Amino acid sequence: MLGEGKQIGHFTIIKKLGEGGMGAVYLAEDTKLHRQVALKVIAAEFLDDPERGRRFQREARTAAQINHPNVMAIYDIGTATDEETGRNISFIVMEYVPGRSLGDYLVEKQPEMKELIRIAEKIASGLAAAHKLNIVHRDIKPDNILIDENKEPKILDFGLAKPLEAFAFEEQSDSTETVSQELTKVGKIMGTVSYMSPEQVQGQPVDTRSDIF
Repeated sequence: MLGEGKQIGHFTIIKKLGEGGMGAVYLAEDTKLHRQVALKVIAAEFLDDPERGRRFQREARTAAQINHPNVMAIYDIGTATDEETGRNISFIVMEYVPGRSLGDYLVEKQPEMKELIRIAEKIASGLAAAHKLNIVHRDIKPDNILIDENKEPKILDFGLAKPLEAFAFEEQSDSTETVSQELTKVGKIMGTVSYMSPEQVQGQPVDTRSDIF
């Protein structure tokens, strides 16, 4: 865990926002551009292998191509050396959007059907933008959708989404696997069981329909 005031490259940690199977997300200050960002720090054990690190960067660059108002933007990726431990820290720099999860919003506000339909349409539009680039999210759920201060939804966690052509990993060699495939194999970021499509649960290849499910 990175404490308040910790310096990662030109980013200063402000506070921890959350944690998942791949690592933790922090609110940070970009000291070069003087703006707040969400900094996703990838757990070291996932990226110790240099080749895996390079593949991680390729995947993040793919996800960064998504440009849509209902998808949280990826600004940059990087690696910095932790001065205390000497280890490299890999991270994704993302747009920071104050708000609450869709799950919390639904419980607290109990919106009417008209509002639910509006939100669903916006989410579908964001997914369509990703799918046009042949990128599949794999973990669409209320906790990965943020409702901002203007009641607009933002899809989160596209940082390790996968291009469609990478999904048939059972037929690929280890040298061509993506980082997200490797993590899936060890049960790290396969998805959330309650929201998985049947093909995900069965370990079969997925496509854009899996996100819609």
